[in-house]
Amino acid sequence: EADRRFPARQRIMNLAVVLKWLRGDHAGALADASALVKAVPKDEEALSLLAELIYLERAADPEGYVERAFRTAPDITGPINLVAASARARYGYVLSARADPKGVSLLQDALASATKAIKEGNQSSRAPMEIAAIHSARQETRLALEWLQRGYDAGWKDFRTLEGDPMFSDLLKNPAFQALLKRMEADVAEMRRRANVREVLDLLTISAPPAVVGEGADRGPRRGVTLTAKRP
Repeated sequence: EADRRFPARQRIMNLAVVLKWLRGDHAGALADASALVKAVPKDEEALSLLAELIYLERAADPEGYVERAFRTAPDITGPINLVAASARARYGYVLSARADPKGVSLLQDALASATKAIKEGNQSSRAPMEIAAIHSARQETRLALEWLQRGYDAGWKDFRTLEGDPMFSDLLKNPAFQALLKRMEADVAEMRRRANVREVLDLLTISAPPAVVGEGADRGPRRGVTLTAKRP
């Protein structure tokens, strides 16, 4: 709906790419993200999204977007589009897959950082999901499942991305992992039922001037945009 009403908003275009990936068009999402970065090469959200999709798809990365994400915002406090694991953990995994010894060090650093964050009071789901991803990448199944449960308890529900995340690939045939994915899917279905998104959208009418295409198109509400609720 937002894509239809505000097609030129940069953030909406980024979210449309995320939605395309979640709907299963992985190649299309990667192509769209690449096109967005070419169109707006300094947009950090678009760059972060492209780095995540390259990681998820195990795609070639001659421009070094995955490494760039690590250099720009390495920790779990960095931006997130799809993947729970930090840019540091993702880059460490990619290097480890290439048998680069730096990867092992980066994964250990990411583990230490997430553990510290939890000790300092970080209650988000990203910290336990980060730890789970690292243990999974190390084929430490018991620890990976324990931290996945903690991530779930803290609120992580994105079963689609989790199922396609390379760092969790060794768990795909694990019954406990599959059971957790199904619980997440059931939770999302229930949240959809409660949210009743279509009914909420039907209560709103939006009038706005034509969207501005190009860089800077997502710098806040446009002049003249009004939101009014229809009476039931």
